Amino acid sequence: MTAMIKNREEQIKCAFDELIGKGNLGIIEATFADDYIVHAGDKEFGGQSFVKNLRCSFVQLFPI
Repeated sequence: MTAMIKNREEQIKCAFDELIGKGNLGIIEATFADDYIVHAGDKEFGGQSFVKNLRCSFVQLFPI
């Protein structure tokens, strides 16, 4: 595994832990671009606000 891939994997793990595990919504602006797009089947969802809403919905469904 190259150092670049390993570094990216660590960034993703850290961001996930901060966002889901610790509830740090501030990590969204540091991690996701303003024009971030999520592709789900034939639908697209976008933006940092979508990520914030997704995180809040996730925690309501699966309380920590």
